[in-house]
Amino acid sequence: MLGAVYLTSNVLLFPRLEAIQTVILPILGQILMGTLIDTFGWFGTEQTPLTLMRVTGLIVFIVGVVVAVVLLNVLNKDVEVMDKAIQESETKPVLLGWQIWAIFTGTLSARQQAINGHLGDLLQAPVQGSFISFFVGFILITIVALVVDKRLPKVSELKQAKSWNWIGDILGGLFVFASVLSAPKIGASLTITMGLIGQIVGSMLVQQFGWWRSAKASVNGIQILGVVVMAVGIVFIKFL
Repeated sequence: MLGAVYLTSNVLLFPRLEAIQTVILPILGQILMGTLIDTFGWFGTEQTPLTLMRVTGLIVFIVGVVVAVVLLNVLNKDVEVMDKAIQESETKPVLLGWQIWAIFTGTLSARQQAINGHLGDLLQAPVQGSFISFFVGFILITIVALVVDKRLPKVSELKQAKSWNWIGDILGGLFVFASVLSAPKIGASLTITMGLIGQIVGSMLVQQFGWWRSAKASVNGIQILGVVVMAVGIVFIKFL
C-alpha cells in the first residue's frame, strides 16, 4: 500500500513542485525515516545507535545528492524557467502543502522497504515477501484506476506498447526484491542510501547513452563529484 501511494505521488508532485524540490524532498524524507527506523529498531530491524559518525555520513551523503542532482538542475536554464513558472502558478500555502507531502512520501518509501524486508525475513523467503508486496499493490492500484479513470487499460492500447516498455515492470520487481533481501541484513538507512546511489548512477548511464529514447547528454564532472561524495558518506555511515 505504501509503495502504491509513493509511486502515485511522484506522478502528482512533478507538475506542482519545482524540479529540484521534486527530487530532493522525497530523498530527505527517505533518509530521515531510514535513520529513525534503524535508530529505534522499528519494523523488526536491528537497532543501530545514532553515532556522530553516522550523522556525519548522512550529512555528507545529502551534500553529495545536492551536488549530483540539485546543482546540475540549478545550472540548467530550462529547468530554471520551468521552476519559475510553477512557483508563479501556485499560492504559498498550496506550495507548502505539496512540499510537506513530498517529504512525507519519502518516508513512505523508507517504511515500505523496511516492512517488506521484515516480511521476507518472517516468511524466510524474500521472493514471497516481494510477491505479497506487489499483489497487495496490484489490488490497490486496480481499485484506484477503477475509481479515478473508471476503466482498466484496453488490450488495443497495450498492443501499442513497445517491447522495452515492459522492462520497467521487471526492474521494479527486482528493486523491491533487492530491498527485501537487503533491509534485514544491512538496515533501512544503508539500503536506502545505496539504492539512491544506484538510481543516480543509473540515470547518469541513461543520460550518457540516451537509452529508452531519453535525451542524450554527456555525464559531467559535477555529477561524478556528487556520486563520489555520496560514496564517502556511505563509508562514514557503515565503516567508521
